[in-house]
Amino acid sequence: MPLLTKRRVLAAKIEATPGTPIALTSGTDGMINAYDVVIDGDIPYNERVAQGAFGRQASNVGAYAGSVKFKVEAYGSGTAGTAPPWALVLLEACAMSQAGGLFTPISAGASQSTATIAVYEDGARKMLAGAEGTWTFDAEDGKVGVFNFDFKGIWQPVTDAAMFTPQFATVIPPRFAGATLTVGAFVPKLSKVSIAYGAKVELCQDATQTSGYYRSIITDRKVTGKLDPEMSLVASYDQFGSWLAGTTAALSIAFGASGMGFTIAAPVTQYTGIKEGDRNGKVISNEDFICCQNGSTPDSEITIQF
Repeated sequence: MPLLTKRRVLAAKIEATPGTPIALTSGTDGMINAYDVVIDGDIPYNERVAQGAFGRQASNVGAYAGSVKFKVEAYGSGTAGTAPPWALVLLEACAMSQAGGLFTPISAGASQSTATIAVYEDGARKMLAGAEGTWTFDAEDGKVGVFNFDFKGIWQPVTDAAMFTPQFATVIPPRFAGATLTVGAFVPKLSKVSIAYGAKVELCQDATQTSGYYRSIITDRKVTGKLDPEMSLVASYDQFGSWLAGTTAALSIAFGASGMGFTIAAPVTQYTGIKEGDRNGKVISNEDFICCQNGSTPDSEITIQF
């Protein structure tokens, strides 16, 4: 019988020992309503040329890397100050720490966590161990915000496995409307916003392991974003002057009722580019920005508060 795409279930759990697969429990570790899931092995082939002709000789494969990409609707736990289950696993595996529902970035390798992530495809299981990743948050006027995750890890042998029972949150994800969004003192009229965490994920090589790797680790991070506000007069808001002067401003994005949504904050942002655009006959500015460290405080570019 064919395996059905719609019966795909994603499960994930933080590993007790980075790089060592942790057992996943049906239901408990399937509390991530992921969609557009794509999991692939990134395994090179060791090509061997043949002498005297154009053919190739039989060979083998290289180290066992893999990736998984998917989307998760952006919503809170239902209780302010408490992070939802999806965030506790996925954001933590993107090198973020959590306390009281507040997520902040981590740089120190020793403090980073890895996850086991499995995709159950109607009876077959594809899985990564030692995985870390990055995310992009996208929100558009009137629609549900989405976190796009991209993880890298150690590819595990594909096996047949009983289907997982997903557990769905009772919270209905808030739409991106009625939001509080400020850039310094400016309140832009925009249709969408995007924040890219920009973590650089590398696999750690180890020739003593069958896979050739022992875990993944995040080695760098550059948080950036995009806004598309309506163009305003300089007297109202001098965005081009701020761009040329390198002026910094705090960014805050809050939406959803208490406990249902969350707030993303970046204390120091700067424009890195502004391009003209059009939205239904109205002049807009397509603005790119970077989230910078807050003074001498490390790991302070961005926070997410549930």
